[in-house]
Amino acid sequence: MASESVVQLEAFSPDFVAEHPEIDWVTIRGMRNRMVHGYFDINLDYLYQTAKHEALDLVRIVDSLIHIYPEGE
Repeated sequence: MASESVVQLEAFSPDFVAEHPEIDWVTIRGMRNRMVHGYFDINLDYLYQTAKHEALDLVRIVDSLIHIYPEGE
C-alpha cells in the first residue's frame, strides 16, 4: 500500500519528503489512517474517485522521481 510507504518514508527519510512538497504526504497518510482505523465509515464514492483520479497523478509524480534518482540512492 502506497500510504504505508509514506509512513515509512517520513520515518526513515524525512529529507526526501521535505524535498518533494508536490506530493501531498499528509493527505496520503490521512487516507491510510482512515482506511485502517475507520473502515466502517468510509465513503466508497470518495475512495473510488480518489483511486480513479488522484492515484494517477501520484503515479505520474513517482514515475518522474524514479528517473531523477540513480539506482541505489
